[in-house]
Amino acid sequence: MANITYRSPRHARINTVYTPVEHRKKGCASAIVAEACCFLHSENLVPILNADLKNPNSNKVYRKVGFIEAGKIAEFKFKEQ
Repeated sequence: MANITYRSPRHARINTVYTPVEHRKKGCASAIVAEACCFLHSENLVPILNADLKNPNSNKVYRKVGFIEAGKIAEFKFKEQ
């Protein structure tokens, strides 16, 4: 599973990439992410994808498809006082 979410005039974001445990290590995630990229390219959009650096398996998939690291995103949580 993969979602194509936010679209701008130039970019579209791919997220929520998930493969059930019993189907992992069979190329399913690579295939669906690659197909999503082809679909977005056909719409003249550049795909973007945020990856969890703590998950080396998914990062390997994304690099195999052709994604490169272009920056880091920080997440901050604020406590109510």
